[in-house]
Amino acid sequence: MSFLIPPKPCTSGSLWPPRIEEGPRDAQEGAATERRSYRVFLISAGESRDVVMLGAGESHHLTQERVTAAGSMAWARFIAGGFTRGCLIAGKSFEVAQGLAFHSPTTVRCCGFQIDDEQIKITIHGGRQFGLSFYNPPNRIVVNNSSFDLAPGCLRARFALEDSGWKLVDKD
Repeated sequence: MSFLIPPKPCTSGSLWPPRIEEGPRDAQEGAATERRSYRVFLISAGESRDVVMLGAGESHHLTQERVTAAGSMAWARFIAGGFTRGCLIAGKSFEVAQGLAFHSPTTVRCCGFQIDDEQIKITIHGGRQFGLSFYNPPNRIVVNNSSFDLAPGCLRARFALEDSGWKLVDKD
């Protein structure tokens, strides 16, 4: 695995280098094992922390302290401790502690998540339905540029692909 990460200038103008760790080191010394057939990388720079988990296929359960997924790859970005964006490749689930949970009954090719203000933006390719649950209820969910307003306090939503567009089929 190679990471190309440019340093970013701080407000003082000096550069801070990103820090890349492989973790958790205690359970993952050396190569991936039969018990843990995936790798976890933690990339920190300033207040930003990325979690990158790489598995060998869609059926792999990937876990880290704040992120769990079932898929080939998952990535999550935290800014100042809060989840802001992430993605899942060739998988069925993606969960962030105190963030959101995505579940699909079938494998999706790729799915991206972004939390802005009081909305969640999702870009999804593959799959025909999925469910979401939230730690902090959003006012709106945008799926592949289709916008859906939610009632205050809504903690779950289910979507289905009908014809060529996603439809909100259930919310509570």
